[in-house]
Amino acid sequence: GVHVVSHSGTEVVTESGPISVGMNDTLRDLALAGLKDADPFVRRAAADALGRHPADTNIRPLLDLRHEVPADDTHLLHVVRMALRDQFVTPATWTSLSKLKLDERDARAIADVATGVPNADAADYLLAHVQRYAEPQATLIRYVHHVARHVRDDAVLHALLSYVLKKDPENLSAQVDYLKAIQQGTQEHGAKLDDKVRATALKLSNALIDSKNGDLGIRGVQLAATVPLPEAVGRLQSLARDDKAPQPLRAEALSALVAIDPKGNVSLLRGVLTDAAQPMVLRERAAVALAGVDQNEARAAVIEILATAPNQLQSAIAAGLATRRAGADALLQAIAAGKASAWLLQEKRVVGPLNNSGVPEVKERIAGLLKGLPPADQKLNELIKRRRDSFGASVHDEALGAKVFEKNCAACHQLGGKGMRVGPQLDGIGARGLDRLVEDVLDPSRNVDQTFRATTIAQTNGQVVSGLLLKEEGEVLVLADAQGKEVRVPKDSVEERKISPLSPMPASFAEQIDEADFLNLMAYLLAHREGAPKPESKP
Repeated sequence: GVHVVSHSGTEVVTESGPISVGMNDTLRDLALAGLKDADPFVRRAAADALGRHPADTNIRPLLDLRHEVPADDTHLLHVVRMALRDQFVTPATWTSLSKLKLDERDARAIADVATGVPNADAADYLLAHVQRYAEPQATLIRYVHHVARHVRDDAVLHALLSYVLKKDPENLSAQVDYLKAIQQGTQEHGAKLDDKVRATALKLSNALIDSKNGDLGIRGVQLAATVPLPEAVGRLQSLARDDKAPQPLRAEALSALVAIDPKGNVSLLRGVLTDAAQPMVLRERAAVALAGVDQNEARAAVIEILATAPNQLQSAIAAGLATRRAGADALLQAIAAGKASAWLLQEKRVVGPLNNSGVPEVKERIAGLLKGLPPADQKLNELIKRRRDSFGASVHDEALGAKVFEKNCAACHQLGGKGMRVGPQLDGIGARGLDRLVEDVLDPSRNVDQTFRATTIAQTNGQVVSGLLLKEEGEVLVLADAQGKEVRVPKDSVEERKISPLSPMPASFAEQIDEADFLNLMAYLLAHREGAPKPESKP
């Protein structure tokens, strides 16, 4: 007999060496019989074996098993879905579907796994599927994205666009989701949207802004930035200048203008930043945007305002300037000239990028400018101690802390099943204790895990973006910024890419919420220990 050491599909590794093994009729019959075995482990092994040896004769048995898998057997379901997906890696398998008698359940099961098959045949199948069977919005978005990423030609894309826009013509928000899926899929394919799709996006963006609904208006502005739509710049500029427009909409317009044409909108951003009559939220948005533009005029504008800006604004400007060599050098010169405080050089989100900026003798220059100032850690440690002592001397409301978490943290962190899993998952966070929690929130870069360090990307259009690198989708880098918002950067636009030793979590959290809210947040987090009862929310 042969003692099998391992089996990897078409090769069996024995003690004597590898032996090539194909799936002959006998082995296939054995695997097919295994799909009906009472033991779920046998069924799982049989499905895995068929997945490694694709054949059109495997489709019907795998579909039958897919329909029979108990909902709670997630392991078997996962293996069956993978095995079914792997049958469609070759075009011939798609052709063979016409020979099978597929009902609606079969069609939905194949569509479900088709998004794991990176070819145009899968895209064609999904387009036909969504036109025949209604799917929930989230599922339809997933299918639309896959079709756009692997589409054969513009005609197929136009057919898809026409279908999804007619499906629910009154639901403008859903139409944005479909258009966004088409744009992202096209971008990941390394292609660009054609004029017909762009014209549709512009029309929808204008309709959303005209809706007078604040949330829809913001989605319309974001759509113009996502595509992007240079044709919308004039309207966005007017919106950004409109003192009667809602502040969130104006702020979003400023961000969109930078995303579409960073260098072409420096003058407008500068005007907002230097106008003391403008709301601080808009001035700060303009400051952050300008500091991230690699252009002399933009740098001059933010350097000019440093001398009179409040600390929160100064910190945001300095952190943005420090990400590029020219900006870092300009910041150091401004501090040396007394136009900005040397305290900025003690903030980790500023000094970290500075040290990686490539400025000659940067550490020596920083040391010289900091001479005579007390260590930054001393100032931060005093704040940490004050907040820790205040917690023990005051009464807290966990329910209010939950609201603080939802507003300020849930965009990146998940706790108790609520929130997003962009940054670390926080179940059981209370076990860290008060001291560590205060440190983690007020000084997020003190103990940052390497997996969650920030990535800074300089683009060829002059825009600089920074955030947590989530994934690479085809020809696109996907990051999450400090607010947890997704930022997508085409790979061909990347001029420079660096990993920072800092956390992408904002280091100015103590300035973003007042002390009472901070202490309530600590109470909420401390209540979430492993096995501890969750605090009840008040109405």
